[in-house]
Amino acid sequence: MELDRRAADRAIRLAARSEAGSALVEGIAAVAIVFILFTVVAQLSIALLAQQTAEAAVASAAREATIRPGFSEEQLLVALRATVPGAERIEAGLAVDQRLSRAWARFEFHPPGPMFRSFEFLVEAEVPVVVSP
Repeated sequence: MELDRRAADRAIRLAARSEAGSALVEGIAAVAIVFILFTVVAQLSIALLAQQTAEAAVASAAREATIRPGFSEEQLLVALRATVPGAERIEAGLAVDQRLSRAWARFEFHPPGPMFRSFEFLVEAEVPVVVSP
């Protein structure tokens, strides 16, 4: 007496097909997750670059205010708009007294690409005023 193996073979082939489909879905999900993670990492690195650029612009404005008394907040705003693309709602201040020159800027940064989150930065710099003897 012989056993009929056709039903068992058919069940094995169906199971192999469903695993191949599952692997395809898992592969697509993995690619989507990697894309989202890559986008988040890219946006964070661009936001950090924007913060460092703003810090350099604010520190430069504080130094410039000690050298040129006519340096204004408007010039600081122009420098920030030029060096930090994507910055919106920029507020800036500049104060010079006998000992220190202070500059600050607050802005909202929108990195390029899909909008996950905007960043708000506050950047400050102080420079001592040096007077010749």
